Amino acid sequence: MDRALLSAGRFVFTDGIHVIDDEITLFSNVTGQFPLPGSDGNLLVKRNGRMFPDDFHHEQNHIITSGNNRVMICGCAHAGIVNIVRRAKTLVGNDPTAVVGGMHLYEPTKRRYESDGYMGGVAAALTESRSSYYTCHCTGEKSYKK
Repeated sequence: MDRALLSAGRFVFTDGIHVIDDEITLFSNVTGQFPLPGSDGNLLVKRNGRMFPDDFHHEQNHIITSGNNRVMICGCAHAGIVNIVRRAKTLVGNDPTAVVGGMHLYEPTKRRYESDGYMGGVAAALTESRSSYYTCHCTGEKSYKK
C-alpha cells in the first residue's frame, strides 16, 4: 500500500465500536463465553516477528438498521458466531432481525467440519434468538442442516 494514502484522510482505522451513522455500526473486539471453533487454532498472526494464535480482535462485523430491522453481517465468524450475535444484541438491545455471514463450522481446505457436539451447541444457542440466519461460506451443508 502506498503510505501516502494513510495521511490523505481516506482511511478510517477502527477499534471496538465505530458508529458510521444512525443506520450503520461496525464492531470488533468480540469476546464471549461460547467456545471458539476448533479450526481457529490453525490460524496465526505475526507480531514482532513471531507467530501467535490469532485472537481475531480485528475482525469487523456490521449492524445495519432500517426502521425496526437490524441486519448483522459478519465474515467468517472466527470469534464464534454465537459470541458475535450476542455482542450485536447487546449493542442494539434486541436480537438482530437477520444474520448474514459465514459461521466457521467447515474448513474447506481440509474438508473438515467442527464436531457434531460443537455444531449442536451452536445450533441450540442460535435458536434461542429470534433472528433469521442466512449462512455463507465456511458454514458447510452439513452444518446448515444441523
